[in-house]
Amino acid sequence: CFYSFFFSACLCLSTFVPPTPIRIAMTTSTLLLPLVLLASHDPPTIQSFQPPSLLPTLLPLRSPRTLFPSTSPSTTTTSSATTTALPALSQRQSFLLDGGELESFLLYNPSPQQSSSTATATAEKVFRSPRNSPRGIGCLTFVTGTTEEDRDGEAPNEGGGAAKTNETRRRIIGVEATSHTADDSTEKSATDSHPSYETISLGNNIRVYEHTAATIPEEISDWDAISTAAAAVVGIHCAVPRVGGVGGSEVEFTSGKAVVIGGNDYACFIANGLATLGVDVSIVSTGGVNVKHYQVQILSPSVDSEEDDGEEVGFATAIGKFDSLIDTISNERKGIANLSATTGGSTVIQMLRTKNQCHRYISTLTKSQQLIKDDGVFFGPGKANAHVKYLESLSPQKCTTLIPSSGFGPSTLQTLLENNILFSFKNNNKAIFARGW
Repeated sequence: CFYSFFFSACLCLSTFVPPTPIRIAMTTSTLLLPLVLLASHDPPTIQSFQPPSLLPTLLPLRSPRTLFPSTSPSTTTTSSATTTALPALSQRQSFLLDGGELESFLLYNPSPQQSSSTATATAEKVFRSPRNSPRGIGCLTFVTGTTEEDRDGEAPNEGGGAAKTNETRRRIIGVEATSHTADDSTEKSATDSHPSYETISLGNNIRVYEHTAATIPEEISDWDAISTAAAAVVGIHCAVPRVGGVGGSEVEFTSGKAVVIGGNDYACFIANGLATLGVDVSIVSTGGVNVKHYQVQILSPSVDSEEDDGEEVGFATAIGKFDSLIDTISNERKGIANLSATTGGSTVIQMLRTKNQCHRYISTLTKSQQLIKDDGVFFGPGKANAHVKYLESLSPQKCTTLIPSSGFGPSTLQTLLENNILFSFKNNNKAIFARGW
């Protein structure tokens, strides 16, 4: 219709306007233009009623996956659903311990084959090594991943066979089972030196010690689980007062009192964690503290005594008897001392033993924190930062391999994760993590 109207208008214009050469050329071009446009179209395009079934053949649709190739993990498509193949190992992170923190770990994490005196001898051997020697530095390597299970629902056991299990694949965290220790003269596999430690396979020859494994709740990230495990292994797991051998049973129960010294976030995490595990906790600080657990008692270093007409006394005197003291601001041990001895360490530790029956003194002070404490805020930071950089340059294989004692995973760590008691270090995106000052 448009072309017919245009054609008629051009004829009328040529009729009433006197002809000139220019007008004749313009009129001719105008008349030929619609014919050229009509001739340039294919016959199927100008059909008035194209069947809908032919549209896909004229404009084939392309899948978004074809236009934008996916970079996500490989997928397997079936007629019912699409499943994503995830790697068994999700994350690995090594944490280095030194100073009072490593000292406390060695004293209160004996293996099943070690007595307290043997654990003390091992700790003394480590700390008599030369200064800045990797022998005086401990390493804990945590991994997260999915437990391995074959197609028939059978999980591989230690003997290489398959054991029937009704357990589904779990997302877990645990301490990686290593194949050697830091002692080059007596290199042994971890399972040889600790035959009672069973392991869980994550596939690709990666195993974790079963007694250190905990299931990660869905809402908790891998890094938060790893950070919480590293923060809890000394300040909480080593400090938990336990009662065992009741009625001839080998099962240990959490029972007793603990005192936490300090008011920073780490000290509050320790207090919340111990209270969640069922320990009667008091936290001592000069400033305000942010504790979440309602059963944590907050004290100042000196409190009013009800027996001495309101006279101020020290917190230890006010509390009386307690089982554990976790010190986040200093290290009163002054070197390794025998756990069974009544002497050793500073005068503070001796008084705790005699007056408060406290035989479990835990210091979480790292060497970099000790440098700040000794050299002050003017000269200490440079030395502390240099020490942290030195630690991050070490290879984990050259440090003393650390394995938490029994119950760390299913009892301590699992309880913390399920109750959302978390502590998150700042991720430095490095293979080695060392706590700074």
